[in-house]
Amino acid sequence: MKEKFCELLFAFDCGGVAEEHKEQALNAFKSFVASQKKVDGEANVTGISFHNDISVIFDNKPIKKITAKDYKFFESNGRGECRFYDALAKLMDDTGKRLSETPEEERPSKVIVCITVFGRDNASKKYTHDRIKEMIALQRDVYKWKFILATDYTINMEKLGIDPDDTIVIKRDDVDMFKPTYKEINEMITAERAKL
Repeated sequence: MKEKFCELLFAFDCGGVAEEHKEQALNAFKSFVASQKKVDGEANVTGISFHNDISVIFDNKPIKKITAKDYKFFESNGRGECRFYDALAKLMDDTGKRLSETPEEERPSKVIVCITVFGRDNASKKYTHDRIKEMIALQRDVYKWKFILATDYTINMEKLGIDPDDTIVIKRDDVDMFKPTYKEINEMITAERAKL
């Protein structure tokens, strides 16, 4: 494992972001990236957004090389189905496969998965919550991945088997519901990276 090297994985429910909140979401994520660029060590980012389609936004990109043109996370039209389980499975499977093909000395010493999902009905076609819960448990318990869940619907935490201490409840009644959410995500990820 490569010391002080962390991989950050993001799964974001873009279809759940209303038009009036898109700019707030984008600004919160930009502030998060700016803060993480200052943290000691290396970090690569892989990001996936989901709604009707599943889109890969960042593909194992060094966080220090992310620029303004890379921010496509929140360009969804705020509509569409929530293919949450299919998207999360793709993110975990693709990353796991890539890491298994990476020489051990080049692999990250920590993988952190940050999931942002809203309380919408899941419309996945391939995966169930039981299968995703098993996949999360495997990555967490065997490979020591860290999972952080940001959601406005805490039943997601129970369905996925994510610890309440690793869950951030998004308060939709906040004027800017993303700023405090990503501030907390930033604090949690910074603390994890400090342990490396």
